[in-house]
Formats: sequence, structure tokens, C-alpha cells
Amino acid sequence: MNALSENKIVVGTLAAIVLLIGLWGVWKLLNGSSTPTQSTTTIDLKVNESDWQMGPASASATLVEYSDFQCPACKAYAPIVKTFVEKNKEKVKFVYRNFPLQQHQFSKQAAYFAEAAGMQGKFFEMHDKLFDGQEDWEKETDPEKTFLSYAKELKLDIAKLQKDVDSKEVKDNVEADLASGNAAGVDSTPSFYMNGKKVESPKSVEDFENLIK
Repeated sequence: MNALSENKIVVGTLAAIVLLIGLWGVWKLLNGSSTPTQSTTTIDLKVNESDWQMGPASASATLVEYSDFQCPACKAYAPIVKTFVEKNKEKVKFVYRNFPLQQHQFSKQAAYFAEAAGMQGKFFEMHDKLFDGQEDWEKETDPEKTFLSYAKELKLDIAKLQKDVDSKEVKDNVEADLASGNAAGVDSTPSFYMNGKKVESPKSVEDFENLIK
């Protein structure tokens, strides 16, 4: 067996281990026995017009999520959060903030594409496509072509998108989200904050709804 073959086996084994750890993390988050709790400490997350958000300004509850587009647990939570927000659209404002983890090779690139799509009014549409296709694009050597295919499906201006992806504004926006998360004590994704209080171990739409009753 030559060195190249041995390297391929090592890389493949490591990738399988990382995948198994990620899947175990998702299972633990969604099937653990602990009851969802909310911190007693309130953090000022300073939600403003520059945040990607949906819901009325008059909402009595604001849910802030720090998330990573390449995180399996974030993908698993995406439909739960979406259903919760849609069911309670008169009561809840939802804010999404990028928190790409260093161990995820393409998470920042995905965040840049979502930010750039947002500049054309399609942040949450790109958000959905990135999570829906996560299991495919994360295996690619360079997922840019896949991200561009999502942009074409959303009928975005591709030339503008490519320029914005590489812009200082987009990169600064992602870094600002990271700084905000670090200041709030985010150490894993997804991390949720309801009205500034961290939510621990939510597992369902009902768990989120119980926090606003």
C-alpha cells in the first residue's frame, strides 16, 4: 500500500468519526431526558435593524439563534425553529446570527453566501437551502458551485452576489455576529436566547412555546 492510499484511508476514517460525533450530538440534543430550562441571567443582545430577523417589531418574545450552516444539530433544529416561528408569528420575533465553528471547513463560506443573498432580500431563503443541502455540499472539495446553484434557483443577481460574498461588509457582518456570540458566552451551536435568557436543551416546538406562555 502506497503513502497516498494510506492518507486516503486516514482522511476517510477521520471524516467518518467526525460524522458519527455530529450525529451523536444531534441525537443527544433532541432525545435527552432533561427538561428545557431558561437561564435567570439576562444578556443584552442588542437586536437592531442590521440583524436578519422575521416577526413583528411589537412581538412580546424575541428568539435569537447563534447557528452554523455546517452544523448537523443546527440543521436538525432548523425545521423546529421555523415551525415555532410560523405558528407564533404574531408573538415572536426571530433573529438569526452566524456563528461558524472553526472545525467546520465551509461554514464561513456558507455564511458569506447567506449574507450576500440577504443583500438581495433572500437571506432566509438561502438559509433554508443551505440547511436542506448540507449533507451534499459539505462533502464537496469546494461547494461554491452548489451555493451559486442555490442563488440561481432564488433568481439572484449572480454578479452582484459574487462581488458581495467577497466584500468587507459581508465578512464584517459575520465577524460581528461571532463577536456578539462570544460576548454572550456561546460555546456550541445552535445556542438559543429567549428575551436575552439562554435556553438550555429545547427539543421541540412545544418546548419553545412553553417559554412564551
